[in-house]
Amino acid sequence: MNKSIACGEYHSVALRDDGTIECWGDNMFNQCDTIYKSFTNVIMVACGTNHSVALLSNGTIKFWGNNYLYQCDLVYKTFLCVIDIACGNNHSVALKSDGTLECWGANYFNQCDLVYKSFTNIIKIACGRHYSVALRNDGTIECWGIIQIMNVI
Repeated sequence: MNKSIACGEYHSVALRDDGTIECWGDNMFNQCDTIYKSFTNVIMVACGTNHSVALLSNGTIKFWGNNYLYQCDLVYKTFLCVIDIACGNNHSVALKSDGTLECWGANYFNQCDLVYKSFTNIIKIACGRHYSVALRNDGTIECWGIIQIMNVI
């Protein structure tokens, strides 16, 4: 049985009850390559256009797929205590247990700009194509990147 699912532009990722994942679809950028077969204890998955992210139960994250814009490049960063993940077109966002964020990947539209560094008390994240959104514990929303039309009710 599948626990959750995420979709990129031409690929999909399913999280199974046993903490493993399966990928299918286009593999032009290795987004369905077999590297994910070694991941265990996965609790959440997210997909960008041609890359994917898996959150493991120990609070660390794994990436695979297109790394053209460093959306899978964590050589310079170590993320611990991650509790939520989201992917935009070519960028990714991680929510850490202390309510702060980390962003990496494409930054053409400031979707990984340092503006998010001042955000605190975040409880949920989501990404659009070239922007990101964070929900604070008081119900307020923070947005960064390119947002052409935003209707918040």
